[in-house]
Amino acid sequence: MSNPRKSSELPTPSAPSHTTPQWEASTKLVALVGLLLALSALVYLLRGLIIPVLMAMVVAYILIPAVDLFHYRLRLPRIVAIVVVYALLLALVVIVPAGTIPGFVNQGVGFVNDIPDYLETALELASEPLVIMGQEIKPLEVMPLEEAILHVVDYVPTVGVRSVNIFGSLASATISTVGWVIVVLFLSFYMVKDHQKLFAGLIQGVPEAYQPEMYALGQELSLTWNAFLRGQLILFAIMGTTVFLLATVIGLPHALLLGFISGLVEFLPQIGAILAMIPAVLIAFVQYDQSWLGSMMGPFGFALLVMVGYILLQQFENYVLVPRVMGNSLNLHPMVVFVAALGGAGLAGILGILLAAPIVASGRVIVRYVYCKLLDIPPFPDKIQVEQLPPTAVDDKNETEQTDQQLPQTNPT
Repeated sequence: MSNPRKSSELPTPSAPSHTTPQWEASTKLVALVGLLLALSALVYLLRGLIIPVLMAMVVAYILIPAVDLFHYRLRLPRIVAIVVVYALLLALVVIVPAGTIPGFVNQGVGFVNDIPDYLETALELASEPLVIMGQEIKPLEVMPLEEAILHVVDYVPTVGVRSVNIFGSLASATISTVGWVIVVLFLSFYMVKDHQKLFAGLIQGVPEAYQPEMYALGQELSLTWNAFLRGQLILFAIMGTTVFLLATVIGLPHALLLGFISGLVEFLPQIGAILAMIPAVLIAFVQYDQSWLGSMMGPFGFALLVMVGYILLQQFENYVLVPRVMGNSLNLHPMVVFVAALGGAGLAGILGILLAAPIVASGRVIVRYVYCKLLDIPPFPDKIQVEQLPPTAVDDKNETEQTDQQLPQTNPT
């Protein structure tokens, strides 16, 4: 049966158009504002995931060199190298806390419980005459101080019980965060596995003309975070171990706790060493009789020795370790780091304190880039090269150049 509609009556399809109407400036502005508002609302709704994602990025950034080592040096398949690295990481997460946390808890509770003894010792020392260069200096009137300290001594023993409650709450909170730890490890696994694709995708997401600059900017930020995170981990291990060993040798109480504090405050450049010195000097002053060296030197001499030791150790770190481990990638003033740490503590707690310095340094790199673009100054005049681009970007750039070279040779018909 023939089709009643004739072929001549069929609609003639229009030729496909290779161009689309361009948006007006007002339409672009409305779309941009709407997109920013939508992204802001999305970030607000998912604000609970920001810290886990940031932690996953930090973990991935630290583990990528280890994966590359197993992959390129030991010739292991990349997925096998990733599995090996994460297996070692999980072993450290389980073994290290099991061996160190009980010691930290015991020394922390002991330190809190010893506070009344610290106050009584300080009162006794303040009540005795001070002899300097053979001259006896009479003690100040300490009766009001004695009464005040006795009130504190009566109150402080309850701190030990409260500290136990605090550690119990901390243990409960730790158990409740196991799920988030799994999420962080899961996210970081895929970040380590596909970090090159993710970075190349980010570069491809910007206009082609800006891809070299974006890649150079990424390199600057990578150098900043690389120097800080990996450098701080090395300094954490060196300084923490050194303080622990030296404190153990001279018999300073709470050596393990002091070593951990000295390593942890390395995430606060410059001011961290000062913060670590304060509890060590205090312990040396009030518990000098528990050290074989402090028993011979007395409270003032032993505390002075510990203070000088921390100062010398800080100088060794600043002039020997830091230039070799971190270089001058951050170059931030201590006051800037301290203010940033206070702001980070209010926004993200401990994580904000630890990451305050690299975030400020990264912000400085971005602000400098924007400043150069506003003044039409090349932001990276010596770093933008085609070979520095990701492989996909280089291929696209070469393909575009070949196309541009062929276009003038095409004769229109």
